[in-house]
Amino acid sequence: MPPRTDIPAETTSGLRERKRERTRRTIGDAAFRLFAAHGFEEVRLTDIAAAAEVAPATVFTHFRTKEEIFFSRRADFNQGLAAAVAGAGTTLGLIAALEACFRAATRIGLDEDGLPRSRTFAGVLLASPALRDAYLVLERERRELLLAALTERAAGRTAVADQELFAGLVGAVASAAFGARHRLLAQGAPIGDVEAGVDEVLRRGFGRIATAYAGDAALDAAHAAHAAGG
Repeated sequence: MPPRTDIPAETTSGLRERKRERTRRTIGDAAFRLFAAHGFEEVRLTDIAAAAEVAPATVFTHFRTKEEIFFSRRADFNQGLAAAVAGAGTTLGLIAALEACFRAATRIGLDEDGLPRSRTFAGVLLASPALRDAYLVLERERRELLLAALTERAAGRTAVADQELFAGLVGAVASAAFGARHRLLAQGAPIGDVEAGVDEVLRRGFGRIATAYAGDAALDAAHAAHAAGG
């Protein structure tokens, strides 16, 4: 039977993308089980391919390294960051929005269904020097994402150095909050204690940033001028 030619291109493209995502998820889940059982350093990419029942070449098609597989869901934790920046009208409003954004991000995976995986993730991460090094790269990516959002918001009316300083301060607080989350999860702390520990870091960190920027209208003016089209 000849192949059908009446299937819309958008449908074919959508099917391919869903198949690709299923394959990525299958590989990621298989790798995660191996990392949890044997430790990150002991698992080879060929082991992951065998566990996922795919060819090694298929793994390399979707992921370049084991680290990339381990952190394959990292984008979930940065969702809403650009929107939080764009929607804030003042510097203090921006700080409050970012605190709320990171509080929501640190809650991901703390529900009943996600908690076991989050605990395992934290334990494997903290036990692996290679993963801890790779995590530093992800923290830099988060700061760069924040800086890009700040740059778009400022529309050239705030000095780049000021934006970089602000992004660095926020990035340091976010890193400390996620670090507290990982440590508490790996220690087996109850969810309430994890949330309280993370919230304390966020409260203290963003509180100090707010104190430092109180009365500083530079970012306010940049946003106001941008919003007014000036």
